[in-house]
Amino acid sequence: MSSFLLEKDLALFHEQIKHVRRKRDELKGELRLLEAEIEKASAEQQRFDAVRAVCDALDTLAERNSNELFWEGAEEVRQAAGLVERARDRIARFEKEMNGLLGKQASLTEQISRCLDEILILEDEVRDAYDREALREEEFVVERDISPVPDRTVDMPWSREAESERRFRKALLSALLAAFILGALITLLKVPAPVRQVVAVIPERLVSMLRREPHRPEPPKEEKKPENEQQEKAPKEDRPDPIPLETQAARKKAESTGVLAYKKSFQTMMDDAPDTKLGAQARLSNQPAAGQARAGRSLVALPSGSGAGSSGGISNSGISRTIDSDSGKRIAAVSFTRVESKVAELKEEARPVSSGSGPARTDEEIQIVFDKYKATLYRMYNTELRRNPTLRGRIVLRITIETGGEVSACTVQSNDLRSSELVDQIVARVRKFHFGPKENVSRITILYPIDFLPGG
Repeated sequence: MSSFLLEKDLALFHEQIKHVRRKRDELKGELRLLEAEIEKASAEQQRFDAVRAVCDALDTLAERNSNELFWEGAEEVRQAAGLVERARDRIARFEKEMNGLLGKQASLTEQISRCLDEILILEDEVRDAYDREALREEEFVVERDISPVPDRTVDMPWSREAESERRFRKALLSALLAAFILGALITLLKVPAPVRQVVAVIPERLVSMLRREPHRPEPPKEEKKPENEQQEKAPKEDRPDPIPLETQAARKKAESTGVLAYKKSFQTMMDDAPDTKLGAQARLSNQPAAGQARAGRSLVALPSGSGAGSSGGISNSGISRTIDSDSGKRIAAVSFTRVESKVAELKEEARPVSSGSGPARTDEEIQIVFDKYKATLYRMYNTELRRNPTLRGRIVLRITIETGGEVSACTVQSNDLRSSELVDQIVARVRKFHFGPKENVSRITILYPIDFLPGG
């Protein structure tokens, strides 16, 4: 079974490699023909360079009004400007043709290099297929004889059997007999009547109480004194001693520094009366608050901010990152309680989690592609690990994925590895990843961390 799977994978990969190599050979043939044309044009290039030099020299003579030195005694002196202009037109047409040939050569060279990259990727896939086959061969195979299934009578719920009916009747009769005996015994028991206590009747009485007010003594009469004596006995006001100028300057300096500088701010805070009904209208509910953005999980993306004036909601991203068959059931059983209050009613329109509309690439799809190329990345790391046995760390990549699945940009966001060569190889390899086409998917940029540890 395993060899059949290997042959199936290898047949597909070899067919793709043949197709890419056939395309590369065709491009190489076109490149050889183009290079032959460029070689022919190179011979003409020297002639046109000489003509360009002559035209430049004639232009220099014309600028210095010295055309007679070259055209003396010739009839073409009047047509010198027209001849130079026609020569320059020929040179321009030749340069345009030459630039077109060089552009085609660069395009063919780029296509050939792209074919070589595809061949390398397919060869990596072939090696991965052999690795998977080796792992399948190392698996423990359990071999056992298939035992025949014993024939058993099928008992349906509506089928009746004599033995089961007999047991049912016996149990029913036993229960009825026990109930009859208990009922007869209960009727024979006599319980004495309870003795009720006599409640004493207290006659109603009307009682009126009169409160005697305490006697208040009369205030003593004040004796009037002459005005002269009152003026003499008036206390003299104590005048404070004058404060020295140095003390006043030191006090002003101390009030402008330290905690005393916020004396007025503290005074205004103490004067503000707190709202005694703060939070009185708060209530608990399991429904999300209206007008606020809903919280959601965003990848390695990177990646969208919360609106101003919003608390961001309750995040459930820390519940689980494991994707298995029971994860949906466990997350569905999680519930949150939201606290709503009318202390500050901030109205805000609900916004989508992502910046664009329509479907997007999920974390699982991106993780599947990285798992697919994991062996290739670790092969690079193991090669570098032979040179430096202590090499380990994490690299965070900023990856831009186009709508067709191609990687248009890949840069290093952060790096703990002490090997610039390995980092360059990883970045170059990730740029060749293909995440597959997906309809109505916009271009996204994500952050993806990769940990490299010995033995991983």
